[in-house]
Amino acid sequence: MLKHSYRGNWKMALENSVDGYHPNILHHAAMVMMTRGKADMEAIFGERSDARARDLGNGAAQLDLNPIQARSGGRVVPPGWSKAAHEEYRASMERQHGAEAADQIIAQGGPHFCIFPNLILILNQFRVIQPVSADETVIYYYPTMLKGAPDEINQRRLSETYLIHGPAGRVAPDDFEAYERNQVGFQARVNEWLLLRRGLHREEHEAGGSVAGHETDETTQRAIWHYYRDLMTRQ
Repeated sequence: MLKHSYRGNWKMALENSVDGYHPNILHHAAMVMMTRGKADMEAIFGERSDARARDLGNGAAQLDLNPIQARSGGRVVPPGWSKAAHEEYRASMERQHGAEAADQIIAQGGPHFCIFPNLILILNQFRVIQPVSADETVIYYYPTMLKGAPDEINQRRLSETYLIHGPAGRVAPDDFEAYERNQVGFQARVNEWLLLRRGLHREEHEAGGSVAGHETDETTQRAIWHYYRDLMTRQ
């Protein structure tokens, strides 16, 4: 388990977890490094991406990266497993679920969504957001292991958490810097309202009742704040 604290409002961490606009800007260098410069960033976290941002209702939101993960064998960023470990994992999944289901599960990759108000599921970890005060927040990271999987895979899953979210991690420190700078910005008394309108014109209502927009749209942020407003105004 990893623990991070920052000087900022807890809802920033919730929004961040399902925001598909910032990675191509804030984490560009990290993504290039982790994909060894082979990734087309605009096709992953950019306007040319076919991933979706989704309002699931009741404040829950999702970044649906399945189209990208299906092209890359189940991961936006290559997991770094050896061919032998991957084949062992694939064979085990096939024994457990059958060949067709195994292929589908692997291609879909890990989850990427949040459950209001403070639970986040991303790739191989759970995150729990704990507000301490109006301007202080703690986040707990819980990496998950796969029962019966090759040791190499579980060791890699564990090391990824520290590589990305550790004190000298490639991703999380950038997020925390942004949180704290935003918190300072909240003290401004000019143009107090922040309008979350990005992609509003291209949202679609899906058959199951969810609302979907492009990955870079603010559909997920609107999902969180609409539900928060409803909770705060109930009689």
